[in-house]
Amino acid sequence: MTRTTRHYGRVHTVFLLDVDNTLLDNDRFNADLDREVRALLGDEHTARFHAIYEEVRIACGYVDYPETLRRFAREFPEEPKYTEVCALVLGHPFDRYVFPGAFDTIRALGRRGTTVILSDGDLIFQATKIGRSGLARAVDGRVLIYEHKETRLEEVRRRHPAECYVLVDDKPRILDEVKEREPDVVTVFVRQGKYSHDTEGCREPDHTVARIADVAALQL
Repeated sequence: MTRTTRHYGRVHTVFLLDVDNTLLDNDRFNADLDREVRALLGDEHTARFHAIYEEVRIACGYVDYPETLRRFAREFPEEPKYTEVCALVLGHPFDRYVFPGAFDTIRALGRRGTTVILSDGDLIFQATKIGRSGLARAVDGRVLIYEHKETRLEEVRRRHPAECYVLVDDKPRILDEVKEREPDVVTVFVRQGKYSHDTEGCREPDHTVARIADVAALQL
């Protein structure tokens, strides 16, 4: 059982941990998925699959693979490899993409407070990814998934009361928006993945590390 530090009956610190490109190498997953989908569908249909993916992402404001698959099926109802593509997307061995040191970091933070996964995106795919990767088990099932998590901090506080919150994320925009809404939240920027240099216009985070394995050494 995860140990927690308590003060006046409340959890002293809650560590809110992002998933994609924070705990799990989502860029590598997407590269592998592209190669495997291309092997099934060929270049033309794969290009259309990616175009639909982008259309959905722009329309929703987040990645939604189930909706991408639904729209692809409507556009190509006779695609013989469709079921294999679905199995490939939703049944991927996500545990192989967890960053080195991620589980050790979760355990180390769990000795200093309560670890909670705070992820964004569509509920089905993110839940599948977090479950199959072993990350849900690592935080004893404390998983929150919202389409736009930066707007749901009041609910996060209600579900996990604490005196201090630490948000660990790879996206400068998310960290910036959370700091704007909730100045007391400590922000930790993990400089991994495709957003690692997307810092223009964003305020400086409270802490910056090169990789998730470095978070445990921070004085938070």
